[in-house]
Amino acid sequence: MTEDSLKAVLSFDPETSTFIATMHNLTAEQSTEELRNLTASGKTCVIADQKKQHKAATPVKCKACKNLSESASKNRNASADQTAPVEGASDPLPQTNAPVVDSSNAD
Repeated sequence: MTEDSLKAVLSFDPETSTFIATMHNLTAEQSTEELRNLTASGKTCVIADQKKQHKAATPVKCKACKNLSESASKNRNASADQTAPVEGASDPLPQTNAPVVDSSNAD
């Protein structure tokens, strides 16, 4: 597996309107499976491309994952500002499918 193919999975926290990294350093197949599991339980998630292998053992302590989460949150909040609420919808925000790319040098 090459470093440029590594992925992180970010899940959306509706209470804080932010994404949180749940897994990192995954293959494309692993990230897709994790995404399926999380969305099956009702969570909104995205897969983010990692620039390189993250050195932190867990995404909670990972600076690069924090940067990815902040970027995804900004993207989602920016698209929410451009989306009018739909009457009767429980979540008027669009599903975030835009790729999130790790552009930081943080590990």
